[in-house]
Amino acid sequence: AAPANPGAPREPPGEAVVPLPGARLAAAAPRPVFAAVTEDAIAELRTRARRRGGEAGVLGVLAGPDGSGRRLAALVLAEELGAEVRQVEAAELAEPVVAALGLLLDEAEGPGVILHLSGAGAFLGAHLGPALLGRLGRFRGVALFSVEKAGSVPPALRRLVATVVPFPRPDVAAREALWRLHLPPSVVERAYLDPALLARHELTGGQIRACVERALLLAEAAGTAPGAEHFERAALVAAALGG
Repeated sequence: AAPANPGAPREPPGEAVVPLPGARLAAAAPRPVFAAVTEDAIAELRTRARRRGGEAGVLGVLAGPDGSGRRLAALVLAEELGAEVRQVEAAELAEPVVAALGLLLDEAEGPGVILHLSGAGAFLGAHLGPALLGRLGRFRGVALFSVEKAGSVPPALRRLVATVVPFPRPDVAAREALWRLHLPPSVVERAYLDPALLARHELTGGQIRACVERALLLAEAAGTAPGAEHFERAALVAAALGG
């Protein structure tokens, strides 16, 4: 039989498995920035979810690279639907994984829960057999599957998917908006930071968020107030290393 908490990381025998709480956007957090094509697809998913009335399920695919905002988009969708996100990594599903996912789908059919399975590309390619396809076909909740490329979704599942949400790498305007989103306003004013200048670095939203954290740590380590040079150094490192 599958463990009671199929989405939790595998635990050594004898250790208690604590259920993971549902995730929500922080109350005071500004709404994340997405490309127009992504916003349109999120709106389509939201409309489909509101129309289903509990009589039909809604399966969505979030397609984009790491750091492109797929997890944040799941939280945004849940917020707009008055739900919480059950965030699960496909690689951490307990054995037998198909049965474990089935239990998570059961949970997501309850009120106020959206399932988000990260790293779903390889998992679906390896485990999408008749049993799982049948369960997904009977699903009556909202479930999201994150993959790096939309083309990695098996055709059999693609026929069940309501919407594919694309997450393109942000352009210059989007990157500037992301820098403005993540930079502390007090630091921008004090350090005379120019988000438009930082936006020339081709980074994802996740990389930009990490750059801000890295720059603040660099300044702290140097014993100085955060300055433009710390953010520029952090951005150059992220661009060179890819994250």
